[in-house]
Amino acid sequence: MRLFRRTPHDPEPGAFAPEGVVVLGMHRSGTSSVVNLLSHLGLHGPQDPMNPKPDNPEGFGESLGITHLDDLLLYRLGGAWQCPPPSSALDFDDPDWIERGRAAFTTSFGGRDEARGWVLKDPRISLLLPFWRRVLGRERLRILCVFRSPEQVVASLASERRGSSQMTNEVLAMANWERYNRSMLEQLGPDDTVLFADFDRLLHDEEYRQAFAPAAAAFLSPVMETSPASVAVGLEERLSWGKTTSRTSPGVLSPEREALRWTLDRTRTHLDGTPGAVGPEDPSTEELFLEHRQCEDPKTCHHVSG
Repeated sequence: MRLFRRTPHDPEPGAFAPEGVVVLGMHRSGTSSVVNLLSHLGLHGPQDPMNPKPDNPEGFGESLGITHLDDLLLYRLGGAWQCPPPSSALDFDDPDWIERGRAAFTTSFGGRDEARGWVLKDPRISLLLPFWRRVLGRERLRILCVFRSPEQVVASLASERRGSSQMTNEVLAMANWERYNRSMLEQLGPDDTVLFADFDRLLHDEEYRQAFAPAAAAFLSPVMETSPASVAVGLEERLSWGKTTSRTSPGVLSPEREALRWTLDRTRTHLDGTPGAVGPEDPSTEELFLEHRQCEDPKTCHHVSG
């Protein structure tokens, strides 16, 4: 894992630049469980949390205001959470929107002096990270990237517990898995402090959990007091086999998606925040999103139900 160090990108004294942890990851990848673990360890969640739902009975760890803002911004950029805007549109730099983001953050986490030690999570930020760097006033962020196998994500998106957010079209679900994870990797900066978490391994691989605990404690130490033992206890109390949707056999992936999966797997193995090169995207991914963006309601159209 990269060590915390001062860089030329650090904010000027007095600037709006609260320090905490940003959690990235595709929807249904375990980000809520990981945020609940971090809150259990002592980080501050939002003051306007999204209510629990059947697919996340312990809560999402997300701010209603920030999630609403991100949905509006994705719409402004020509997409939605299940139909991401073109990658070229995501480097969004509009002063009015940045001020709206800071207002939403302040409402959720408090002002500049009270905001240290927060944990910010919304899967949409995996697409909108350049915008949130500007909102937070930091080029260098402390980022925890959570990922999960595409089979598990696809199965969880299709669960009936998702209600109106259910996505039964496996082709669309797989495209979203690729776009979110690829965006997450591509938008990491050279000065970010990064820790990766393979959610499937955290649930069932004891050796991986033992390696993750000290890495997570070191990652968190600049923003909160914790120890490898505390993280290990938290993992035992907060993460279990009951949180997995199902164990499924690996599906057949395109070469581009297989390469992405390999990159994530390599990162998981090293636990050092080094993603390696990210190869090209499957051409069918943007083709599908382009078609999907033309629908009158991308949340309920045939692309979602398949």
